[in-house]
Amino acid sequence: MPTLKDVIQNDIKNVFMNDLEFAENMNINDKSMKAIIDNIEQLEREKRYSSKQDIDGIFKKRIMLYVSESEFGMMPAINSQVKIEKDKYKVKDAINEDGILSVTLEAIKS
Repeated sequence: MPTLKDVIQNDIKNVFMNDLEFAENMNINDKSMKAIIDNIEQLEREKRYSSKQDIDGIFKKRIMLYVSESEFGMMPAINSQVKIEKDKYKVKDAINEDGILSVTLEAIKS
């Protein structure tokens, strides 16, 4: 009988990171992998932790990246850089949610 951890890992691969369900194939840090980008969750989190740190004339694009730890590798450090396709982002927060990395990313564009 499979353990709960086995079931979770199977769900990550076959449900959440399934490109026929939620995920898309993306080029992240010059490596092809399945991931999910969520703008809505990030907006909800920003409502809870809103601050007036934005500077006039600078646009900050924030996104949530969900990616399998087994595909991405080690969790990225805060303030490190992640490249998605051709866009570069700064890691603002990252947590491991039972094998799925949930990474808050920010691109600063003027």
